[in-house]
Amino acid sequence: MLYQLAVYALSQPSGAEAIMLYPTIGGHAVESRIGVFDAATGGQRAQIVQRPVDLLKLQELVSARSSATSQRARNAYAESLVFGNAASRS
Repeated sequence: MLYQLAVYALSQPSGAEAIMLYPTIGGHAVESRIGVFDAATGGQRAQIVQRPVDLLKLQELVSARSSATSQRARNAYAESLVFGNAASRS
């Protein structure tokens, strides 16, 4: 799977990310990143991002009574899965 993600990331413009979402029930899982480097220059060409999906949190969000607040929470979680968190990039 990592090989496929690396090939996909390398097929994009330099600096691209390939993101893999994986399920977890542990709230302690964190995002990780793997750099893909050019063998000739040694420079980083892309990144593979492994991002956890907390299934317990997802269940809670999906099961919540429909309201503006619950919809905002679902949207925020979906956005964090797609784009990541600013905190996870530091």
